[in-house]
Amino acid sequence: MDEEIELVKKAFNINNTDGKYTFFYDESGNCRKFILKKDKFNVDYFNCFVLSGVMFIDYNDIDINNKFDDLCITLNKQKNQKELKSSFIIKKDFLTLIKSVKLNYILKFINDNNLYLHYSIRNNLYLFLADIIDDSFNTYEEEYKEYNDILYADYSRELKSLLYMIVISNIDAFIDFFNRFNYPDININDISNFADELSFLVEENISNIDITYYYAKYNDNCILELCYNTIIRLLKCVKKTGNLLYLTHNEYIKENGDPFYEMYLDKIRLYEKSVHIFDNEKYIIKYINDIYPDYKNKYNFSFVDSINNPMIQISDIISNFIYKFTEFTNKTNISKLPEIIDEIKNNDIALENMKIFSKLVNKSTTFSKGLIYYIFSDYEIYKFEQIFHYFI
Repeated sequence: MDEEIELVKKAFNINNTDGKYTFFYDESGNCRKFILKKDKFNVDYFNCFVLSGVMFIDYNDIDINNKFDDLCITLNKQKNQKELKSSFIIKKDFLTLIKSVKLNYILKFINDNNLYLHYSIRNNLYLFLADIIDDSFNTYEEEYKEYNDILYADYSRELKSLLYMIVISNIDAFIDFFNRFNYPDININDISNFADELSFLVEENISNIDITYYYAKYNDNCILELCYNTIIRLLKCVKKTGNLLYLTHNEYIKENGDPFYEMYLDKIRLYEKSVHIFDNEKYIIKYINDIYPDYKNKYNFSFVDSINNPMIQISDIISNFIYKFTEFTNKTNISKLPEIIDEIKNNDIALENMKIFSKLVNKSTTFSKGLIYYIFSDYEIYKFEQIFHYFI
């Protein structure tokens, strides 16, 4: 038994992990690495990586494959198409996509056959920034021989979310700043200046953030003030000590970014008695074989060609749909949500699609919280939750 996984289950109250389920996976938005190159990131800074698909409690391949064939007829899939690709369904932006009749058929197929959704979403920029908060807390603890467990446990995510919101409010200025200090591989002699300039940028841009988030979630700005003052205090300590242990001697991460590989393993470890079937990804296969050679015997997982697996094809479509949804919500301020929700409500197909999608997400999280996983700012998660709230 993996002790770390057991701690995760207890900490997040994740139930129903011991069943023998069948998971199918595909990905979207896999840029392989997220790094800063000269004056920009190698991909759009709103880029997220989505690993998603469908899950069966009782998998009957003959029955579901026959139903899939009927779905393909309904979708008017041509005989010369080797498989049902997401490009056949998902061609537009989210607000156009959500009005799609073809998407409606896909969502109904998942819902009517009592399948569950599962997805893991990683916001690359949020993860890129998170170490600043974690490492600053470590520095503060070492300097003052105290560690505010309550503050860190209760507000570390909000601190990271605020920093993320500040950075996206003036992304060009922060890109220039991170480039000048070679972040996340900062020269140890530059740490104090890094903290000093970052503190200045935080102070200069705090007024640019989407402040409606704090009033919508907390009814006032007290949490905003607490988090803002904590970030400034932490950075003053870093400036004084010149210490950010995990953001120096970090050349590999600077050049390659935080690897995506581990996300493929999260659900394998969490649902260890289940069967996990992924679309072929040679670099992932090589990584697992090289780093975790014992996993072949420890867990039941495989990589297959999607042409021969209809549920991987369904997972491909769902993964791309969730990517479009994530991209859209990331770029949307909270104040715009009522207007967007009204637009969806005023279109019958869009309304039904959002109702089915919201129902599926709710059903999945109710069954087992581990099916839905975000490496995201609380700001983004709050927007997700508010949209789902309107349609469940």
